[in-house]
Amino acid sequence: MNILFTGLYPMWHFHYVAELNYIEDHLNKGDTITQLVCGADQNCCESNHAHLLSHCARCIGIRQHGLSLLSHSIKTQPLIHNDFILSWPDNGKFKFKSLAELKNLNIEGFDIGYATYSSLVDRLLDTDPDITQCGSLVNNLLADSYRIFRTAMKYLKENHYDLVYIFNGRYAAARPWVRACEIQKVQFVTHERTSSSDRAIRFSNTLPHYPGHYTERVLQFWEDAHKDKVILKEAEDFFEERPKGKMTGWVSFIDMQKENTLPPDWDENLRNVVIFATTEREFVGVQDMTIGYLFSSQEEAYPCIIQKALEKDSNLYFTLRIHPNSIKEKVRWWEGKAFQGLPRCRIIQPESSISSYALLFACEKSLCFRSSMGLEATYWGKPSIVLAPPFYGKIDAVYEPSTIDEAIGLVVARLDPKPKINALKYAAFMRCAGDKLPFSKSINYYTIDFKGKVLEARREVHEWLGACEKRPEVTGINKWFRDRCDRLEFNKLWRKCDGWFAETPKT
Repeated sequence: MNILFTGLYPMWHFHYVAELNYIEDHLNKGDTITQLVCGADQNCCESNHAHLLSHCARCIGIRQHGLSLLSHSIKTQPLIHNDFILSWPDNGKFKFKSLAELKNLNIEGFDIGYATYSSLVDRLLDTDPDITQCGSLVNNLLADSYRIFRTAMKYLKENHYDLVYIFNGRYAAARPWVRACEIQKVQFVTHERTSSSDRAIRFSNTLPHYPGHYTERVLQFWEDAHKDKVILKEAEDFFEERPKGKMTGWVSFIDMQKENTLPPDWDENLRNVVIFATTEREFVGVQDMTIGYLFSSQEEAYPCIIQKALEKDSNLYFTLRIHPNSIKEKVRWWEGKAFQGLPRCRIIQPESSISSYALLFACEKSLCFRSSMGLEATYWGKPSIVLAPPFYGKIDAVYEPSTIDEAIGLVVARLDPKPKINALKYAAFMRCAGDKLPFSKSINYYTIDFKGKVLEARREVHEWLGACEKRPEVTGINKWFRDRCDRLEFNKLWRKCDGWFAETPKT
């Protein structure tokens, strides 16, 4: 087989090492491999939006180190072909008046607007950014995405690739490859990490963000593996470890919370419904992800549910627990007008030390959009209502209302929890399904080695990177002058070093 790896984001260590594992596996099968490489060619990327050349140097060093450890040399191609280095959609004349205008932008069958929006949201930590205030960033992302799309179309037309590997697929640099493969009818897989720190998972000819792709795979995995005591123990650990702050597949969000701490005015005699808010940044940039949503947003959903449920039962009391990861969000939607004066509802801020798990264990029922806490509630014997299609949906692990009236009715009703075994089905899949990365061992959540080596750039690059990070921000002519000096330093290091991961300079 002739296989292309897009090679995106070496700075995102886990995902790049996962790709190296796939490459090594295909090499052992005798396949022909090509990987795309970036030589600081993008205006900005997800791991380096400011296009700091010191970060580019580290990224290139990590990539070079990884490629040097493969059992055979592979072919490399530039991420952006020379024919398109100066390409720019509409000659860079885009001036968007609204976010909707950006999202609707489609060029040559490529939803470049949504791809750009996905990366923009991650950069700004804002799902509804003021598009008129970030024109430079938007145009840089658009330009890179367009150049990569044109490159992808060229490579796929000129080479017969049997399969293309793409990380995640939703970002401005990755989505072009998804759409180019679809247009030219080339098979592709997207890959992502699972809830285990040493496993990745592949999705054939689709993005990993659509919940409907999981149901059949979860049920099939359980059918094949549910008698395995090791897998059953892993599924139980998926739930048991989280209240203890041990998260083998994700960072812990409860480090700042005090165990067993409830709000001072918690009244166990009330019908306490805890709403576990979630972050939506990963999903808003994927078109059609809101299909099946009862509400367009959490900001719309929760006030509506609370007010209408209280009309039916005034003994209900709601606690809205804002996700700890929302502490970084610029727009605090839970402080909007819809929540001001909302009766019988307390809001737990993301930075609060109130324990999310103490709330879960003490409540009557759980309510959320798609948070993992919805599934955890079922494991811990609590009725759980989910308002948007979750990855753990359609396996009878939570209540999934199909109308707003049904959702309100479930909030008001006395419910039995769904069967615990159904929650275990999804947990088993997340902990034990997917691909065990055979050439790597986990160091921590962010880092895994490759063939016993932690991929890194050389000492000189780290020294430069450290010096750059200590500098104050500058703008205007000062930024232009600094960038020019950085380019000279970048070129100097390039000429001096024989491989940016090497331990000794070139002689």
